[in-house]
Amino acid sequence: MGYGLQLPNQVLPTAQTAPRFREVVGLPEVFTLSLIGLAFVGPTFIGHATRPLLVISALATAAYLIIQGKAANYISFVLWLWVVSALLRRIIDWQLGFQASNMVLLTPHLASMLGIASLLTQKRWRLPPQFATAAAVVAFGFLFGTVVGIADNGFVASVGTSLDYLAPLALATFLGAFIRHHGAALIASIGVKLLVVIAAYGLFQWVIAPAWDTAWLAAARDHAMSFGKPAAFEIRVFSTLGSPLACAFTLGAVCVLAVKSHSPKATSGLLVLSTVAIGLTQVRAVWFAVLLAGLALLVRGHKRLIRTAVFVGVALVIATTVSPTAGDMMTERLSTVGQGVNDGSFRERAFTYASVVPEAARDLLGAGMGGETRAIGLKGFTPTLDSSYLSLLVELGPLVGLLVLVALVPLLTSGITGVRSNDPQIQACAAYSATFPILLALGPILTGIMGVIFWTFLLQASRKRVAMDPSEAPAPALGIAAMR
Repeated sequence: MGYGLQLPNQVLPTAQTAPRFREVVGLPEVFTLSLIGLAFVGPTFIGHATRPLLVISALATAAYLIIQGKAANYISFVLWLWVVSALLRRIIDWQLGFQASNMVLLTPHLASMLGIASLLTQKRWRLPPQFATAAAVVAFGFLFGTVVGIADNGFVASVGTSLDYLAPLALATFLGAFIRHHGAALIASIGVKLLVVIAAYGLFQWVIAPAWDTAWLAAARDHAMSFGKPAAFEIRVFSTLGSPLACAFTLGAVCVLAVKSHSPKATSGLLVLSTVAIGLTQVRAVWFAVLLAGLALLVRGHKRLIRTAVFVGVALVIATTVSPTAGDMMTERLSTVGQGVNDGSFRERAFTYASVVPEAARDLLGAGMGGETRAIGLKGFTPTLDSSYLSLLVELGPLVGLLVLVALVPLLTSGITGVRSNDPQIQACAAYSATFPILLALGPILTGIMGVIFWTFLLQASRKRVAMDPSEAPAPALGIAAMR
């Protein structure tokens, strides 16, 4: 006797049905708020048991949503976990003491992998060919690096690093398999909530400098040495996330997507909030990525972007006038762009590439996953390479590393050609994806929340076609397949 846990009746978003996903507080938000509450009050009542209880609660929630066939809610909840896990860690550590290897940070990774576990029970599922090919080769590369890494760097370091790469890919694969025709609309509806929370908390962080954030900055100063000072108006904003780059990259992605998903008035308000927060991160690469994506959409004939850009520009001038500190900081960061090759950041990156590439090319098998720090222990190197290209080369070696990069080329190309899609939300994903080849050279955007955005946006850009109406195709079976 079999029992099927399949719910094919969950409404999937399209241009017409997307408002169904825009409730201010749904199940994912309720669960997320509960975890934040646990982070605040748990240490007082149950002490160090807060950390494992939070992880178990989050994974149980994710599993429940999968079993109940609530694919959209599962994706939304896991995205919230990616966004707030670093904040949850800081709140708990503020009360219980700093813990370098914190299990709370693994929560979104493990929750994302649960989706792949459920996917293996499905007999029929399909992904866009470009995405499927790239995902298979990349997964092989990371698994190869894991085997090498376990031998050279130890089990924990290797598997932990591999999970940081594979979990974002797993979540995007789940999205592509279970919500085949409406993924961009779903991400847009979830993204606006994430945008408001990340941007609003970022401004709060800049003005107030909450105790849990400043305590973490002081305790993790080796990791957060470029995050500014632990004081109001001197923090380099990282919001609920783990770094200014992750904050800026996430806000930039959702910002571009919001332009194509909401009315001009709503878009202007969202862009003002997010643009100020992106500015306070001081991540110039994302500033220009958002600008390039906006220009790509403008070329496609979206004239209302001009009016929105003017409104945002005026609001930014007012904001920097009200806060001269923020204005001076942004102006200083922009002024360094004109220095070109004389810019200190540019010289440091050029030195790193020139030094690392010849060394890494000699190690055919690579340093293995988790071996980046050990492999670059040369004079003048920073603790991280700050480049996805170099990380792949060092950890996977020249053979497998280049194989992974070659497999990504067709998918990255779709980020350029996808701008021609007649689906506005796919256009937005493609426009931002078109900047990924540059951003890969400037940061670890294949890991964490940035990796989720990387794979999800490329997944949508590779579709190129307008979303189908639910009546044109049966909804996919959600949940665990029938078992005997």
